[in-house]
Amino acid sequence: MTADAHSALSANPSVVHAGDAVMANSYPYWDGIYIMDAASHLRDSYLDLKEQFPDKLVVISETGWPTTGGSVGSAVPDPINAAWYFWCVESRAKTEGVVVFYFEAFDEPWKAVYEGSQGSHWGLFDQYGVLKPYMEYGFSNSILPENYWK
Repeated sequence: MTADAHSALSANPSVVHAGDAVMANSYPYWDGIYIMDAASHLRDSYLDLKEQFPDKLVVISETGWPTTGGSVGSAVPDPINAAWYFWCVESRAKTEGVVVFYFEAFDEPWKAVYEGSQGSHWGLFDQYGVLKPYMEYGFSNSILPENYWK
């Protein structure tokens, strides 16, 4: 098994073929993708790897959206955008059976030193364990219609 960014995995098929599964880290935020296109961007990355490596289990090993910090291209960190992305990702995972590890559970303030202001705000919960605004939708049994995440 190997884990890396989608682009690195696609560019190094011999590494992927050496393992039983491939774990892709995909962050539409870092790719500068507009929030309403972010879930589709993640899906496209996943489907590309499934097509390139049809005999491998493909897992989204990391994905997420920060709640604050600097924008990257059209990607704006914001509590509503982060909750929306989480809900879209969870809806897809539940509907299509995609294995996803969401990054991350709790904010880690120490990361701001190394990753900028957004680096410490990727959590579903703040640093004190309090669920961030609107994140409850991603934890509910409510699933968005597929046109929101396809």
